[in-house]
Amino acid sequence: ALVAYNRAIEAGIQEPGAFLGRAETLAAAGRREEAIADCSRAITIDPDNAEAYVVRGGLYFDLDNLHEACTDLDKAIALDATLGEAMLVRAELAVRQNEAEIATQMYKRAADISPDEAEIIIRWVRATARLQSSQHAFTLLEKIGNAATDSVDLLLLRGDLLAKMDKVEAAASVYQKVSRLFPDDTEPHLRLADLAMQEERFDDALAAYKTAIGLGIGDPVPLLLRASLFTQLKRPEEAQSDRNSADEIRRHRGR
Repeated sequence: ALVAYNRAIEAGIQEPGAFLGRAETLAAAGRREEAIADCSRAITIDPDNAEAYVVRGGLYFDLDNLHEACTDLDKAIALDATLGEAMLVRAELAVRQNEAEIATQMYKRAADISPDEAEIIIRWVRATARLQSSQHAFTLLEKIGNAATDSVDLLLLRGDLLAKMDKVEAAASVYQKVSRLFPDDTEPHLRLADLAMQEERFDDALAAYKTAIGLGIGDPVPLLLRASLFTQLKRPEEAQSDRNSADEIRRHRGR
């Protein structure tokens, strides 16, 4: 692809698409500075090319040049108000810079474009927890809940926020709901085990780990977590058995 783009450009083609195509090819090869130069040439040809600003902004982001990244993404969004992915990247930049207002604005605009996209809501809520508090994040999640709220990740996030707010019973209720809605998922059982561990209900924790291990055949994590608990309970033989099983899973994966 790079050879083809080089030929087209050397032949005198002055189309933004040619430079953008070469920029993306160069970026994929790790040649970001050259890719940025091609994006700049595309912008010189067509100053209103939103895609060029998105690509260059992403490259600046990769190079940790946050000011230029923000400037390019802001320009792209101003040119095209439907660029949901660009809004999400801009929101992540705002989170990194502790700019809660800009992050909220960008997440909201992205969510308005794709209201049933659970991943957008998850990222928005997590950012709110980081920039403000778990209580603010929980309030936001309750406010913007929609059809996507029944996704496993959003339900687990709701439980996690309740747990961080020390509402253990409410969190446990959410995790139990997830286990009923998604009976093959190990995560709610691991979280129930975490809650039980916090309250030193070790028998309940062991029961939750046992369920997770039964569901997560081929996953060493529940075994290692239970091994840690067995060690804490001074049950070394059972701890070693779980570690051996986890090691066997890892060896099998490496074959």
